[in-house]
Amino acid sequence: MPQVSTSTDNELVSEYGTTIREAAYITSNDDPTFMLGIFAPNDDAAHLARAIQSVSVSYSMDMCPQVTVQLFDVNMKMLENNYFNIGRGFAYKSSERMPFSEAEFLLALQNSPNSQTIAAPNLGETGLGYALRNMELASLSVQPGQGSSPSITLELRSASIMEMKRDRQPGSIKGSGHVFVQQAAQQYGLRFYTETTKKDKKINKASSDRRADSLWDVLSSLASESKFSIFEVNGILVFASMRNLFGRWGAEQFDANVIDERTNQRVRRKMNSWYVHYPYLGFGQYGGFDSINIGGITNRSALSRTLIPLQCPTFRRSDSDIYQVEGSLSLDRHSAMVLRPGMTIYVDGVPTFEDFYIITDVSFEHMSTNPVQVSFRKPEREDKYIQDLPVGLISGGSNSVWGE
Repeated sequence: MPQVSTSTDNELVSEYGTTIREAAYITSNDDPTFMLGIFAPNDDAAHLARAIQSVSVSYSMDMCPQVTVQLFDVNMKMLENNYFNIGRGFAYKSSERMPFSEAEFLLALQNSPNSQTIAAPNLGETGLGYALRNMELASLSVQPGQGSSPSITLELRSASIMEMKRDRQPGSIKGSGHVFVQQAAQQYGLRFYTETTKKDKKINKASSDRRADSLWDVLSSLASESKFSIFEVNGILVFASMRNLFGRWGAEQFDANVIDERTNQRVRRKMNSWYVHYPYLGFGQYGGFDSINIGGITNRSALSRTLIPLQCPTFRRSDSDIYQVEGSLSLDRHSAMVLRPGMTIYVDGVPTFEDFYIITDVSFEHMSTNPVQVSFRKPEREDKYIQDLPVGLISGGSNSVWGE
């Protein structure tokens, strides 16, 4: 085992020239605020954490979480010992604050036909603990490092999804596509949330000029043909449209007026959502409630000051659909690291853009004080419900929809 010297009560200086906290190790319970621990599942690689320089985490509605790790391989010993074979299993350890558990989230989604009937989560059960995720090495790159020791970059992705990508015997789809998705999730140890679909899909078998479809290919095709998203987050395989997820997953429940895509009129409904205001409202009294305006309706919120924006959000809308908006936020990392794709967030404080949005991407660095980057958008709308601006519209004139 490589030699390690102690620098402070809870920090270690390793032979790799890095200083880390003892809690970086999977087996440590000393420091619940430290958010890093990666190891390959064997004794030889258990000290991998001591070589780590940076860890970046990205959650997306595209596929699954990705953890990008940069480390120094002193004298290329880890490369020599085959630590970084593609497909090798890793465990990723991070502390995790969740306003309610994954099980409660899943139960709320599965037992509720629409978001108006989902009960608000029990915020009194908020906890802080470690979460272990099974990851797999998907990509490896080597660059110049310090002296003769190269810098190694690893891209780790969810092991269950990577196995699905290699499974070339997905079986046959019998009945509805969402049932096939549920069976696939169970086969690879994932829980699931699925929206009902009757789409069938022909599976391509191997031929002389191409490989057979993988299980993930089939799942992705089912999602594409149904205009759904399919992604894994926190051990849950989500197979649903943005419209179905909109207003279902969030820290608090609000009454609000939201646009009905079929009528383009505002309707009153309950929305499970996070709340963020720019400029930041400031630190309020702990445990108190703020009165906030959500879509013209006054609500009480205990968490309205939880997410701290560090700069003005970005927004974009165009004439292709004036109700469609996409944007991004830069948030203080303390609380924002709990955000995940599929959650709903209400962005307040910027006139004409104050609205609910669905989070599509979340990224942050663990060994850093840099902010959390969040991307969001309105759920996609079917073309038949999109209304064009009136013909002959003159900006700022008497016929302007904005001037009325």
